[in-house]
Amino acid sequence: MKTLEIKGDNYFGRYDHIRKACRAVIIDNSSILLSCETRTDLWMLPGGGLEPGEKGEECVIREVAKEIGNILSHQN
Repeated sequence: MKTLEIKGDNYFGRYDHIRKACRAVIIDNSSILLSCETRTDLWMLPGGGLEPGEKGEECVIREVAKEIGNILSHQN
């Protein structure tokens, strides 16, 4: 697992609230899995925020499973 610090367009030199999160890079042949954040209409790598006491590996597995389920349910 590799840790990166990512700052988005909404970063103005300080954060009012910091929440640790995990994201996954899932590659299948030459395709990368992205999910659309419905609140912001932005495409992102699948993932989400850590729950209290949760390890990064647990978070990314939980979040990817949730988002893949959402993707699959919208394909039918």
